[in-house]
Amino acid sequence: IQNLNLTAFPNLVLLDLYGMGLTGSFPTEVTTLKSLTYLYLTHNHLHGSIPVQLGNLTQLVDLSLYNNSLTGSIPSTLGQLENLRYLLLSFNRLEGTIPIELGNLTKLTTFYLSNNSLTGSIPSTLGQLENLQKAKINKKGKIQKKPRSIKRQNTEKAKINIKGKHRKSPIVQNN
Repeated sequence: IQNLNLTAFPNLVLLDLYGMGLTGSFPTEVTTLKSLTYLYLTHNHLHGSIPVQLGNLTQLVDLSLYNNSLTGSIPSTLGQLENLRYLLLSFNRLEGTIPIELGNLTKLTTFYLSNNSLTGSIPSTLGQLENLQKAKINKKGKIQKKPRSIKRQNTEKAKINIKGKHRKSPIVQNN
């Protein structure tokens, strides 16, 4: 991907490089593609941190960085991706806490963070995600269980997988 001049495609909407054997650091050129709606860099060998500038791609609907070797923390700027439906960051080497800003992703339906080295609590702001249907936040790290106080505006249940215990549960929110 380092040899591909992504800036030559300023109106690119879909970038799908799933399983292409990509190596090296995250291609920062991607962050210049303001029309990008779907970004799939899943099942590669990318390393380094997720660029904070990724939060400027406000047209993104799907962001899949699943199964790479990405390190560092999850940028809080991802909370600016107001159109995001899918955020797949599982099977990397991400550390730190889950940013509270991810609670701004009100259109999010699928949220996978499992198999990273995340620590801390699940932010209560995730309780605002009324459209969330699937979330996996488990293994490796030391994520504390969801807060005791649980509320949900609608009656749908979401599949939550925390600490390897699969169960149906309403999304969390502290009062």
